[in-house]
Amino acid sequence: MIVVDAMILAYALVGVPEHTPAVNRLLDLDLAWAGPPLWRNELRNVLLQYIWVPETDRPGDAVTLGDAQRKMHLAETLIGERTFGVESDAVLDIAQTTGLSAYDGEYVALAQEVDVPLVTTDGAILQAVPDVAVRPDDITVLSRAREEHSKSTRSAAQ
Repeated sequence: MIVVDAMILAYALVGVPEHTPAVNRLLDLDLAWAGPPLWRNELRNVLLQYIWVPETDRPGDAVTLGDAQRKMHLAETLIGERTFGVESDAVLDIAQTTGLSAYDGEYVALAQEVDVPLVTTDGAILQAVPDVAVRPDDITVLSRAREEHSKSTRSAAQ
């Protein structure tokens, strides 16, 4: 399992040339995605930005209201049942000690609580908690390394 922030979900749902290929590789790993309840509100806002922003300023594919609604339903299949609440004390502590927002602190707190990486492209999070946060391509590298290690361990055992 991994914790993903709302932008990773958005990149999985809306074609953004700079980020979608790495997120698609992450999807190929077939890992369970998790997030705090906040992911829904943040993703809704991101999708609305893709509806409202003029095409010349949009970093990715155009999105209609119907598209946004379908993408939210798809996001529910990716992460919905693995939406976990976090303790306010933990979020506030993380925000205070790292300088991150409480929003970002929710993702960090969840990743720490369930002891899995937080996958993000947010530079502030990556810098503030490098022991927790990783880029999408970092997970694919880690996953391949673990897979190779498992194969070599099985081969040695036989």
